[in-house]
Amino acid sequence: VGQTGIIVFIQPSSSSAGTVSLHGDYETVGGAGLTLSSTNSAYDVVPYLIKADNSILLGTPQLAFS
Repeated sequence: VGQTGIIVFIQPSSSSAGTVSLHGDYETVGGAGLTLSSTNSAYDVVPYLIKADNSILLGTPQLAFS
């Protein structure tokens, strides 16, 4: 509880962009889920906070680093 960090999603260098489906343990602002960038080779950075056992809060993604 209280641990923080980041998750980095890396899109493939070619073909279709990946997607992410969240398990019920993950909570997003307004329950909106995550939308990742669709640019090849882009990096998306998502901050997180462990609120409690089985409860992870995800912050606003920073998209399309390259």
